[in-house]
Amino acid sequence: MKKFLKITGIVLLVILAILIALPFLFKDKIAEQIRVVANESLNATLDFNDLSISLFSNFPHATVTLEGLTIDGAGNFESVRLAELGSVSATVNIMSLLGETMQIESVSIANGKLDVRVLEDGSANYDIAKADDTETPEPATEEEEGGAFALELQSYELVNLDIEYSDATLPMTASIKTLNHSGSGDFTASKTLLETKTSMARLDVEYDKVKYIRKAVVDMIVNLDLDLENMHFVFAQNEVGINDLKLGIDGSLDMPGDDMAMDITFGAKDANFKSLLSLVPAEFATDLKGVEAAGTMSFNGFVKGGMSETSMPGYGIDIKVKDGRFNYPDLPKSVENIQVDMMVDASDGNNFDATVVDIKRFYMEMADNPVDLRLRLTTPESDPNIDCSVQAKVILDNLADVIPLEEGETISGSINADLALKGRMSTIEQEKYEEFDAAGQVILQQVAFRSSAFMYPMDVDVAYLEFTPKALKLNQFEGRIGQSDLQAQGQMDNYLAFALRDELLHGNFSMTSSLLDLNELMGPETE
Repeated sequence: MKKFLKITGIVLLVILAILIALPFLFKDKIAEQIRVVANESLNATLDFNDLSISLFSNFPHATVTLEGLTIDGAGNFESVRLAELGSVSATVNIMSLLGETMQIESVSIANGKLDVRVLEDGSANYDIAKADDTETPEPATEEEEGGAFALELQSYELVNLDIEYSDATLPMTASIKTLNHSGSGDFTASKTLLETKTSMARLDVEYDKVKYIRKAVVDMIVNLDLDLENMHFVFAQNEVGINDLKLGIDGSLDMPGDDMAMDITFGAKDANFKSLLSLVPAEFATDLKGVEAAGTMSFNGFVKGGMSETSMPGYGIDIKVKDGRFNYPDLPKSVENIQVDMMVDASDGNNFDATVVDIKRFYMEMADNPVDLRLRLTTPESDPNIDCSVQAKVILDNLADVIPLEEGETISGSINADLALKGRMSTIEQEKYEEFDAAGQVILQQVAFRSSAFMYPMDVDVAYLEFTPKALKLNQFEGRIGQSDLQAQGQMDNYLAFALRDELLHGNFSMTSSLLDLNELMGPETE
């Protein structure tokens, strides 16, 4: 017995020594083989600085880690680095390598950045897998299917990633700073609960050169009941937080093939107006920390329909605010009597012309300066039909009493607006101006703006804009930039086509000046 135990001990020591030595003896060969196999399968160049294999930290699981992994594009994306990652690691059950199913306990991607791009022709730098040119195999027999290789995954995580995304087909850009995301579930079961958590320290989204989301903080808990056999996913116990706004999500998502079918609704969990106020972009409202706010609101919407290469789902958004107000803690006056009733209905995602934008009311009083807007837009693609009115009287000197200005900024003067537009675009194109109602004016008086962002002061003594169906007339303009003075008159003939159809703006102006300091107007010299 002693001899048997001694031999057994020696054998175990030898096996232990081999297990310890294997990762070091074959490390370089394994690393090179990973490079070869990966680059033979990709239309990109994959490389990494180091490979480590840990067998004993979580035995019988082994952890394989690639340090300093990079993926560089090819072709149209030759100069673009798709990924630069600190580490990519996977923990595998060693014993499963001897069977028909590889059990991957976890996958982790940490500390890096992704640069994702889509060009105008639809080509994307993340589409790097080479096409499979092999012939389609014959259907497998039951015996062959029984011996097929399978893979199990229990959990995954993305840690501290920065992502830049640009899509020229939309056009849209997005930027995510410090993304952390994790998910877990029994992916081997035909039905399971996938639990995910996501956070972003900063989210910026720009669509068609308009910044819709800026410096937003995102926290999400999304749990999905997965039916993997039928690729049917149901949302359960979900909350998406964007700044202070918390949204609940319900509905389902089906992915039976390449296409998707959605039936999703969402709505604000909190009726507090301040949570909606937190979505206001930084360009219009600086840090809202400490701001006092009151009023109620509702925020609801839906996404419903199919998504494929030829179709898009429909969507809708409904926002209401009642008796809203907010006041910055260090400022003497507040924005009062905020009333909002607006909706966007694009239920038919495949027919943009069926979209309806209806702002029944948008009203506020900024330090006793009233702003009242109403807008309804239908058939925006074929023949934009607009019904809009704006009344506003703003004393710019009072803005500093309600909204903090940047250090060194001052603004004064007044803006008076009273205009109404009603009619179809086709009447303008057919020069039936009598069938389109457009009347009103916008008048700026004694407007003075000073900012450290501009080297020279900007002043508008008077600017008088008159709206007619045929043209937007600049009846009078007198102003100064630095030492340069400007006086101008003229008109823009197709301002409605520019606003509603993004057509080229054209017009004619006459300008006079007693002094143009070109050194100031050209700005500082650069190397």
